[in-house]
Amino acid sequence: MLEVYISENKFKNKKKPFVFRSRNLQTFTQEDIIDAIAEAGTTFTKADAAGMFKVFEQVFKRFIERGDAVKLFMGTFRASASGTAETNSETFKPVIPKDPRTPKKDHNISLSFEPNESYSEQLRNISFRRLGFVKLSRPAITSISSAMINSDTPLIPGDYINISGRFLKFDFEDNSQGVFFKETDGTKSYKASNFTKATRVSITVQIPPELEPGTYTVKIRTQTESAFSQQIITVL
Repeated sequence: MLEVYISENKFKNKKKPFVFRSRNLQTFTQEDIIDAIAEAGTTFTKADAAGMFKVFEQVFKRFIERGDAVKLFMGTFRASASGTAETNSETFKPVIPKDPRTPKKDHNISLSFEPNESYSEQLRNISFRRLGFVKLSRPAITSISSAMINSDTPLIPGDYINISGRFLKFDFEDNSQGVFFKETDGTKSYKASNFTKATRVSITVQIPPELEPGTYTVKIRTQTESAFSQQIITVL
């Protein structure tokens, strides 16, 4: 069930004093979907569904990794490039240099998703529960992983990471808010400046290129007073 609530809008450039937000009461994994297919009353067994997903994953990765877009009923997936350049003739280099003395760039290739407009339009008619007014909640990080197509890729300065959780959205114009990387065994703290996505449940952000290898506490600070969430990562 989708729960919809209204809360105070604390962004500096707000157009209205209140905003509607939502939360999902349940998350289904790939294993849950496999079970649901097996129980759907068709001739597909759980083994059939699991095998289909395995083949689907292989085909999906093959198309994406050769630069093709994959269009499904819910939308289109594609590898997308991002980054900045000093001149219009600069070469795009998303691969991290092997020599640590080589300056790192913010060039990156990550997986992006474009929702299908007609399917998104159908969502206007789904059932939801109205909760009324809810005070802004504290942010909560649930996971951090590489934004590369292979999410198990080691984390390296200059790479992008996906941060998942709840109530993660912050005000970019407020310097006290944002994503911070703090040394766990030191005093240095770095604020992230390059983002490709920033929503209430997901943030894709670049690990500051100037980070040295080590262990860092990733902290997200939002508009709620003194509210933050943190998780430890290791940067190679």
